[in-house]
Amino acid sequence: MNPLAAHLIPAIRWDAERGFGGEAERIARALTLGVGGFVIQNGPLDAVAALVRALHTRARHPLLIAVDGENGLGGTLSGATGFPPAQALAAEGEASVRRAAAITARDARTIGVNWLLAPVLDIALEPLNPVVGSRAFGDEAATVAEAGEAWIDAVQAESVLACAKHFPGHGRTLLDSHLDLPIIEAEQQLLHEIDLAPFRAAIDVGVASVMVGHIAVPAFDASGRAASMSAPIIQQLLREMMGFDGLVVSDALEMDGALALEAEPAAAVRALGAGLDLLLAPFDPAAILKAMERAIADGVLDAEQLERSRARRLQWAQWGTPAAPGRATTLDDAMWARQAAARALTVVRGQLPIITSRVRLVVVEDDRTAYAPTPSRRELPDAFTAMGIEVVPLLDPRTDYAPLVIAVYAGVVGGKGHIAPSDAACAAVTRAQEIARAGGRECVVVLFGDPVGAARLSGSEHMLLAWRGDAAMQLAVAHRLVTGS
Repeated sequence: MNPLAAHLIPAIRWDAERGFGGEAERIARALTLGVGGFVIQNGPLDAVAALVRALHTRARHPLLIAVDGENGLGGTLSGATGFPPAQALAAEGEASVRRAAAITARDARTIGVNWLLAPVLDIALEPLNPVVGSRAFGDEAATVAEAGEAWIDAVQAESVLACAKHFPGHGRTLLDSHLDLPIIEAEQQLLHEIDLAPFRAAIDVGVASVMVGHIAVPAFDASGRAASMSAPIIQQLLREMMGFDGLVVSDALEMDGALALEAEPAAAVRALGAGLDLLLAPFDPAAILKAMERAIADGVLDAEQLERSRARRLQWAQWGTPAAPGRATTLDDAMWARQAAARALTVVRGQLPIITSRVRLVVVEDDRTAYAPTPSRRELPDAFTAMGIEVVPLLDPRTDYAPLVIAVYAGVVGGKGHIAPSDAACAAVTRAQEIARAGGRECVVVLFGDPVGAARLSGSEHMLLAWRGDAAMQLAVAHRLVTGS
């Protein structure tokens, strides 16, 4: 067991064919090294629960087990409770944000997850931002700060760590840090007044951890390095000026924004030297450990600083592993979550058909978020079927006038601005609408995407905004179109 491994939080990914079995050898090596925890990026709830129990049992010290959690566990783990995105929840008010956060934390505690990589405290300042959009609570600092405080307080009241991200704020970027290194050119005073305000609020309410983004902010560090590798941003701004003494973690180390200037081992050493406590989702833990050992021997890394980081990690891992189980989610919680998804649905224009016996369904798959697992698209047709509705393709030869639902799953086009749906997707929607009109059928477009994308489908007479393609929103859409409520 290498004590330096406690700085590493590798990712574990579910495979549709092999489950977590394909990760078994890598997990075993990581546990032998003594990593500080894992981030689980997807998978069915039952399989994740079994995996987490095994990880806690096999580990030689308390682990931090992280899941994204921005849209409830259901946004990442199939079968868990899901919610609309932050923007939709915040529009309902603090009480909705707080309850969604509490349910998410209880779901997490139930399966042994003790760290939620949320909330997003970026402000949606740039409509063409390719990574923030409706993940943000809003486009004003006060709204994001108040909702962020409520989310953090509710989660940590359930003994689950929250994580404010992406410091010092990703809201002004036009590039996707998964694919490039964005640069924020705003002046320091503006950043202090606006972008940092939600993070100050999070620190005041006692947030356990802060995730530093792979974004360059010359106003805070003229070197042009990513914030995640910047001592002026981590140590001077976050630690000293803003007084944060919790865990500081990188955004995923596998992202191109982290590796834009150097290979992973060198980038890891630089990030730890800049003051990070933990490195999220590294590719090659063994290579990073060798680089860390050389850096300590050469005086590049401060061994005492790293020891303080490890003590901080252990403190929070112990805090997130209480002796007594918390309150589990209830049927009332589950019903409230379903109602929240239903309330988030927004009729952009026109009116919605009521589907009574048969529906023609066309799926336009335009989710280009290649760095994240694509959610299942089965929930929508399966929900129709469960409610007694026959689902048929657009060109089914039967001559009835079944309504047409065009489901557009539109992610972002990373690195090129938030331009989803793409031109190809818009053309596919237009073709389907023309066929429907020629046959005299009702037609509604359901956009599982960011509200900004609705303008690109301006030719759609009837449109329903469903925000995201997660299971919760697909189920809400089916229920709305069949019952009208």
